[in-house]
Amino acid sequence: MNAGFRQEFFDGKLTLVVTGADLFKTLRRRLELDTPALTQTVVNTRDSRIFYLGLTYHFGAMPKKSKEDQLHYDDKI
Repeated sequence: MNAGFRQEFFDGKLTLVVTGADLFKTLRRRLELDTPALTQTVVNTRDSRIFYLGLTYHFGAMPKKSKEDQLHYDDKI
């Protein structure tokens, strides 16, 4: 599970972003090999929990966002 948080300050000039990846440490890779001569199961795990912290500051005037600039999802596959 990944989760994130974004908060804007000072009328959008300063943005704080906090993100966490693999919060429950569930990232695993399992490989099974089953032949007449060999049966093997390999499970790889690693410490993949990562946290990101980001700050962004915008200098100058902030452009006005139009409705066309909003986030859109592409549902055409």
